[in-house]
Amino acid sequence: MKKTSLTIVFLLLCAINLQAFYPRVKHYPRQVHGGGTQTWAITQSKEGIIYFANNDGLLEYDGNRWSLYSLRNYTSVRSLYYDEDKNKIWAGGTNELGWFSPGTDGMQYHPILDSLGITVSEIWKIGRDGNGYIYFEDKSDRYILAPEAVRKEALSPEIGSNIRLSAENDRYKVEGTDSEGAFITSLADGNSIHLDISNGLQNNTVLSACFDSSGDLWLGLDSGIDCVRLGSPIFRMFGNPLKFGTGYAAEEFEEDIYIGTNTGLFHVPASKLAVSVEDKDFEQVAGISGQVWSLLKIDDELLCCHDRGVFVIKSGRVRYHIPLQGAWKLERLQEDPSILLGCSYSEPFILERKGGRWHFARTLQGLGLASKTFEQDYDGSIWFAHHVQGLYRFHIDQDYGKVVELRHYGTEDGFPSENNNYPFRYRNGLLFTTEEGFYQFDESSGKARPFDEINSLFDRSIHYVNMYETPDRMIRLFSSGDNLQAIEYNSADGRRVLDSFSLKSLQRSRPLGFECYIALAPGLVAVNDENGFSIISVDRLSMQNGDQTGKLIIKDITNIPDGRTLYFSRTGGDASSGRKFKHNENSLRFSFALPDYSDDAVVNYSCWMEGFDKSYTPPSTADYKEYPRLPHGKYTFHVKAVNPLLGHTQESKISFRIATPWYASILAKLIYIALFICILYALQEWIRSYYRRKAEKAQMRHEIERKAEDLAGSTMNVMRKNELLGQIESEVDKSIEGIKNGEDRDQQLKRLRKLTQLIESNIVHDDDWKTFQNNFDVVYSDFLKRLGNKYPKLSMSDKKICAYLRMDLSSKAIAPLMGMSVHSVETSRYRLRKKLELNKEDNLTDFLQKF
Repeated sequence: MKKTSLTIVFLLLCAINLQAFYPRVKHYPRQVHGGGTQTWAITQSKEGIIYFANNDGLLEYDGNRWSLYSLRNYTSVRSLYYDEDKNKIWAGGTNELGWFSPGTDGMQYHPILDSLGITVSEIWKIGRDGNGYIYFEDKSDRYILAPEAVRKEALSPEIGSNIRLSAENDRYKVEGTDSEGAFITSLADGNSIHLDISNGLQNNTVLSACFDSSGDLWLGLDSGIDCVRLGSPIFRMFGNPLKFGTGYAAEEFEEDIYIGTNTGLFHVPASKLAVSVEDKDFEQVAGISGQVWSLLKIDDELLCCHDRGVFVIKSGRVRYHIPLQGAWKLERLQEDPSILLGCSYSEPFILERKGGRWHFARTLQGLGLASKTFEQDYDGSIWFAHHVQGLYRFHIDQDYGKVVELRHYGTEDGFPSENNNYPFRYRNGLLFTTEEGFYQFDESSGKARPFDEINSLFDRSIHYVNMYETPDRMIRLFSSGDNLQAIEYNSADGRRVLDSFSLKSLQRSRPLGFECYIALAPGLVAVNDENGFSIISVDRLSMQNGDQTGKLIIKDITNIPDGRTLYFSRTGGDASSGRKFKHNENSLRFSFALPDYSDDAVVNYSCWMEGFDKSYTPPSTADYKEYPRLPHGKYTFHVKAVNPLLGHTQESKISFRIATPWYASILAKLIYIALFICILYALQEWIRSYYRRKAEKAQMRHEIERKAEDLAGSTMNVMRKNELLGQIESEVDKSIEGIKNGEDRDQQLKRLRKLTQLIESNIVHDDDWKTFQNNFDVVYSDFLKRLGNKYPKLSMSDKKICAYLRMDLSSKAIAPLMGMSVHSVETSRYRLRKKLELNKEDNLTDFLQKF
């Protein structure tokens, strides 16, 4: 029962707000959606995705991205019908009929008209009749796809009318026209609003209309697509903002609402504003055009601070004008209500009231600064903030002509910085907006301190916060220099809500530093922006629910290197599992969407690759996630969508597997094991061979050393024998001398017996040279054998000389070995050169060393 009552109240409020103000319209021109000019039909899937029948094909929009799909014959799509049961979209065009459904490469088209055996020119409507059969229509006939056969029924001829189409939901009915835009009627009370090119639409020819699940109205136009935000809590005060300009000031006076913009001052009866208002109902105050900065209501007059000074308004017209070089603001002094403190573009000034009129009295001396931000404190002192010089506090002398007790306030006084400290009135006192949030000045300590009553509402320090509280204290609005636009209000269930998402779209359009608010009615606040003023319906905010968005879908998976689509879906919830991708398709990009068509989507996404990530990624507005070079194996990709405003969360997931590469397969591993065993065996054999060769080399080296020793011994033996021959020669000489001298026979025989014994003990055997030759060839790589093979005419004596020269012995050293004189050795060397056929310039020793 409670829910039904709230719904009725909500519908009534929607009707009142709709007829009083203009809904916001979001434009999607061709340059944005990427399709053709005309859009002939619109439908929405159960997942929340919007589809458009466009001149260039089927347009798809998920709240963030547009996609275009063509018919078989690439003609215009004229009609659409969403078959919820089978989750496919029927499409009709020029001699074409079929349906779109998700395929491997996107939304794939399945034509069926050829199989029906009929021919039609243009299919303008597709639907389902009472029997559940699909039907389609051209201009004159209806065709019903019954199981047994296609039935044809004639249509009644249309009567000429400017009304092209109509659509409705449980709140509104819309009628589109050929040349006058769209008429939207509230079903609650029958009141309507007219939208055309003058107050929001891109053009006046409406070709199609559709209400989405959030209550917004989509219009297909002759050029472009528009979304009329009927479900939004924000409305426009002006239909044509170019006529009025940026809003700066608002005040209720004499049962009128006065609006100050950069083009002038306008007013409209408050009663008219609450019922139904159009741009023509706003009347400009004659004589006030150009920049209006602020408005101040004093008694029975309205003072307008303007680029040309101060205008005094009464009964909707200017009573008189106080010319000045600009006027930012006026403040009535507590000590004397007949005195106004104001500030021009160059310096503060004083206005006095005499004879029932306000007059310029004098400039205020002693400050020399100009600002639009100053406030009067409880003791009559003035807090004056300059954007460069900082914050000052002063009093005004008794003659209201001079600043006294002037003092600068900054970090030494508790403020977080020397600049950017601005006063504003809050209830019965003052607060200061600073670089670190709200501050309050404590007179007892003489220090500024954070005002935690408001600062605690935010989870971080907000810079340069401006705040407005409605007179009934039920609504507070915040705006700041770091992209915060928030509203605090009571929700439908009585909770206190701080909403920093619903008004996000207003942030960029607000004139920073010139924020203005005015409460029009309970739950209804006007805020200034570059389009004049926007109207915020708190009742609409409090009634928002999670049904306004669609289902979270994993739209597709693409291969990052080449952009090929590996998976494509438009189905919400858990995607089918068990998908397998090739190993060279292991760099993946996942795209996902939770359809949300608000002015600025507030959906945040978190991702988690089960089997790869440790936890969910931090929330982000990015609608895709990339994973380059995933290892082979099984994975499950999770994506979670969170709407921070509504507190609703959805999750989708898809399981898949990256195939094992050939080089990591079981067969490859067996081959690797076999190769490893072979390598181990080969390595073992190589090691064995290595150590065998090493042992052989060691043995050979030992043999060479032994042969060298033998060779040296042979050489020494030859030398010793040569010495022996020398001794024999000496003994023989002595015997000859003894014979000549007549030595006795016994003495001679004794000497001969000694000589015989010496010879017998040192006889040179025939194999001494052979032993020398064999040892020499071992040490010197078969030198003598190679020499004899190449030069067969060499004698034994020649070979010996060659061997001694190879050992680098001189002729003098060779002579005793050969039993020859040095001269004989030289002669033998000369003969040897000829036998070796050496030239004169060739060195015999070098030749033999290199042989």
